[in-house]
Amino acid sequence: MDSKRAFDRSASAPLSYYALAVYMVLAVLFSAERMLNSDCSLQLYRSINDETFFFQEGRYGMFITQLPMLVGVWLQLPMKAIILLYSLGLAGTYGACVLVAHHVFKSPVGALAIIMSLVVGVGDSFFHSTTETHMLLAMSGLLFASLEWLAGCQVRIRAYPIVAAIAVWCLFIHPNALFTIGFVVLLNVLSKQIRWWEGAGILALCGVYFCGRLLLLHQDSYDAHQFDELMDFATHLNGFWGLFPIWFIKQYLENEYAAVVLLLLLVVLFYRPLLRMLLVLVSVSVFWFLTILTFHDGGGEAMMEKSFMPGIFMLCVPFAILVHRHRWHGFFVAITVLVLAHAFTNICMHRRYYGQRLDTLAVLIQDHGREAPKMLIPWEEAKGTVLHFS
Repeated sequence: MDSKRAFDRSASAPLSYYALAVYMVLAVLFSAERMLNSDCSLQLYRSINDETFFFQEGRYGMFITQLPMLVGVWLQLPMKAIILLYSLGLAGTYGACVLVAHHVFKSPVGALAIIMSLVVGVGDSFFHSTTETHMLLAMSGLLFASLEWLAGCQVRIRAYPIVAAIAVWCLFIHPNALFTIGFVVLLNVLSKQIRWWEGAGILALCGVYFCGRLLLLHQDSYDAHQFDELMDFATHLNGFWGLFPIWFIKQYLENEYAAVVLLLLLVVLFYRPLLRMLLVLVSVSVFWFLTILTFHDGGGEAMMEKSFMPGIFMLCVPFAILVHRHRWHGFFVAITVLVLAHAFTNICMHRRYYGQRLDTLAVLIQDHGREAPKMLIPWEEAKGTVLHFS
């Protein structure tokens, strides 16, 4: 085990660092596009006006991403600085997870899995950046890293509070933590990194949280609505292949999801033992199937894209293991570079749409006057613009 971890540390640690550096640069360059569109602008508006944290649906685990922006608000910095701090606060939090995974938990696998799960198959959701899914994937990758670190601890009981704290943090970020935590725990149990009763303890913690959340869930909340949609799954099975998520997947296969298919094929061909590979396939299939039934009506491409991201995370973890531990190390490093280049290219291409939308809004604001408390425009003026498309 010690020799394997030594190989991990020296193998291709820079991969996650290089990818993180590019991610941070894009977060700076595209800060306006990221923070002035979709839910991001709503949360920014509420935080500035209330001068405090803003949490939708009780996603309290997101507090750390809002701290830099709130400091800017409290210091009354210019709006451009606040926007930049918000974008960097999100990206910086994910970067901190990468660094902790590698330097504290000595898990380059976890570090690479984090950054890959944030960019592979991503285009629109990079600009829907306040979505809790990104933070959940970063923390789930950190949980994987902490479990690898736990396996090497001579006195495990001292590490339990740290692992439990990360698991609880995941649970307070997004309900999908039940899937990502379950996957990470089961994979580590099968890998014999942790004992079965240690895994059972973490899953029991998730069960307690889930029961408590169901009891406290408001019937008119977003989560309750999505849960009801899932429970009504039988009504969507007849027209399954005509559902919006199926159309979305078909469209993305032409570009963004080409990398996802490649990772899936490589995991099937090379990830062993067989039982672990089957766990990955079953976990991904079940999660994506439930996602399709839950979001059968869609809700926009950015929302649909981020809904599938936890399943992509379940592919990135075993692929990262192949990168660092397979004997064909150079081959998997080359594939990683190719996939990351493809991902960042897609993000830059999607940026044009969000930039054009901001430019169109700026023109409309000038036409209708800056003093207006709200901007209402005739439908005809939106035709032919990105506003009409969206």
